Amino acid sequence: MPYFYIPKPNIRGGLAIFTPEESHHIRDVLRHRQGDIIKAVDGEGTLYEIELIRCEKRKPVEGKIIASQYFEDDLTTRVTLACAIPKKNRMDILVEKTTEIGVAEIIPMITERTENTRARIARWNKIAINAIKQARRFHLPVIRKAHRFDEVLDMLDAYDIGVIAATTGERYRLRDVLQNKHKILALVGPEGDFTKDELELSIKKGFIPVSLGRYVLRTETAGIVIVATILYELNEIQKGGT
Repeated sequence: MPYFYIPKPNIRGGLAIFTPEESHHIRDVLRHRQGDIIKAVDGEGTLYEIELIRCEKRKPVEGKIIASQYFEDDLTTRVTLACAIPKKNRMDILVEKTTEIGVAEIIPMITERTENTRARIARWNKIAINAIKQARRFHLPVIRKAHRFDEVLDMLDAYDIGVIAATTGERYRLRDVLQNKHKILALVGPEGDFTKDELELSIKKGFIPVSLGRYVLRTETAGIVIVATILYELNEIQKGGT
């Protein structure tokens, strides 16, 4: 059974009122009707079992909650990915895939080699919502507003460790630097990597340069790889799902 999304403010007194997008998906795409039982997540850890009581055209789909269950986040590792904003819509791919894998937070990052464009936060949140439904995750990752590279570097004190993906210079393997680390800030640069000055500044601030393998990856690919590798090395990927 597929999961749907119901934001917590849309749950009122045991009644679930779906957004226009989810109403269309429930009623017009999957052709659910009054009396059907569906499941929905709120992105904050709760899974609801809902009996549909209204599926009228051009109106929000409504249902009554007949059961609910809260799930703690089963990942003990919290990965925040700060990634340079790639060109075109390739950030969409990064948001989707890292959400499916289990990223906790995404920070779109502006560096010397990225355009200072307005981050499409609303769009990326919609993509993340669809990804948690696909992956059957109960917790929606936080997608923060865009930050400058230097602002991200100043966030390190809130984490157990900061790592920065690099293609040149002395680099370490992720498995060698992650022991007993549970809150991780991972930096991925733009096409062509970080500048020499950016890399040197990050190391001075306390970030550890790491290798993602022998090949040079696109920004969105590197973001997916670093999140997946961190979670794998810390035994999060191997955990069974719910």
